[in-house]
Amino acid sequence: MTIHDATKPTTLLEQVVGALRLVADPEVGLNVVDLGLIYDIREQDGAVDLTFTLTNPMCPVHEVLSAGMRRAVLGVKGVRQCLLHLSMTPAWNPSMISPEGQRILGSIH
Repeated sequence: MTIHDATKPTTLLEQVVGALRLVADPEVGLNVVDLGLIYDIREQDGAVDLTFTLTNPMCPVHEVLSAGMRRAVLGVKGVRQCLLHLSMTPAWNPSMISPEGQRILGSIH
């Protein structure tokens, strides 16, 4: 699924992405989807596997982000399990920020 798809959510995966858009990185002030931290989302029979990264390996808000993502995904009707997988490959970089995220950050700074 395309993470940056902004259409109205209809599938469970689209609803999961929508829920993840409510989880913001407290240091940057941008949600984890538009920040480009979500690498992959797979769902089978209500079990969601989410692969994500951090802006840097020593990210001080790792636990906050992980807990927020888990809570958001489990809050989607039809999701019964959420497994999070941290991946530092490829390393995050600012080019991963979505066009919407770039617009938002540009208006903040």
